[in-house]
Amino acid sequence: MKPPTTGSKCRIISLDIETYAACIQNIHGAPLPQGSVFHPNKALHIDKVAAKDLIQTVAITLPKKNPDLSQDPRVWLKDLEPGDTMVFKYADPRQRAILENWIRHSTHLVGMNIWFDITYLWAMNPTWFSPFSHTIVDLSVLIYLEYEQRVELSLKSIGPVLGLYIYNETLKGGHRFPNPKALGPYNAQDTHNTMLCVQELSKKILQSKFPGDKLSPYCISHFSDLIWLCILMQSRGICFNQPALVQLERMMLSQMVAISQLAAKYGLIISGTGSEKSKKALLNKVIEEVDKTLPGKQTVLDDKRLEKTEKREDISFSQENRNLLRSFLPKNHPINGLLRLADLYAVCEKTHTTYLMPLLKHQSKRPSNKKSIIIPDNTEELRHG
Repeated sequence: MKPPTTGSKCRIISLDIETYAACIQNIHGAPLPQGSVFHPNKALHIDKVAAKDLIQTVAITLPKKNPDLSQDPRVWLKDLEPGDTMVFKYADPRQRAILENWIRHSTHLVGMNIWFDITYLWAMNPTWFSPFSHTIVDLSVLIYLEYEQRVELSLKSIGPVLGLYIYNETLKGGHRFPNPKALGPYNAQDTHNTMLCVQELSKKILQSKFPGDKLSPYCISHFSDLIWLCILMQSRGICFNQPALVQLERMMLSQMVAISQLAAKYGLIISGTGSEKSKKALLNKVIEEVDKTLPGKQTVLDDKRLEKTEKREDISFSQENRNLLRSFLPKNHPINGLLRLADLYAVCEKTHTTYLMPLLKHQSKRPSNKKSIIIPDNTEELRHG
């Protein structure tokens, strides 16, 4: 493990991190939680991992020969052969300092979905990066440029197809390594193989019949800037007014209760036990009233625009069906009042279950899934982790 020397010409490194999700225990033997999210702030809030345990190891691979990065990328990408690889235990301050020197010394970063790695490192070390501080060469972009319909989109799947490598052990299926020491070799493989794939795919692109401007300075710069924009948006997040959303949820729930009670006075059970039978009875009544407006023995049931349920193919109590049936009736028809109550309830319920509940509590149909909830700003906790 060596820091960059003064005047070192190596300005490009392949970078990859491994987080708590890949390890059962940290460097001190303490247990680490399972990983369920891919953002440092969410990891603290949802997975309840300590900030100091977010990153377990970081690997970098240097090129065997230092390329002249001032040249056209089409000149040096095809010759970007991996050389020495270093793995850093992130919890070790001395090793982390060497890693920092390499990142600060470099101008180009190679990676696979590297937005993830930079997002974590930058969140915990705000001085290591600045917006657009490095030119990014992401393997996922080269896979797309080489053949946009390729199905092998991961580092693990692309290797065998290119005839370069095969992993004996991966994180697939929730597998985790015992500790950072055991994780290190796997981390090292990733940075080495990423650079190897970048070299091979660059050759394929440049040797293709119509390479066009792929891998041109503009192309590399364009995708690098695009990835940086994604990193910046990931880092900033989207601000929500949580008290306002809580107030809106209360209002929606209150309105749903009021609508249910009003509908019940007219014989419609709009939610809960007996609601399906009640809504079906209302639908049959509406169809009966619509048929009265049609000439002869025509029935609205023959209208192909009516939506049906998947399993039993009954006429659905959907918004589209209610709108269609309502269009046949006079605006002042008494049954329209019940249909409007159903519409109002559907709007409140949709707002609550689809938007408010996932943001404030959990997914409506999966209470254990809290990935979409609003999280507090953990910036200071991350930086002092």
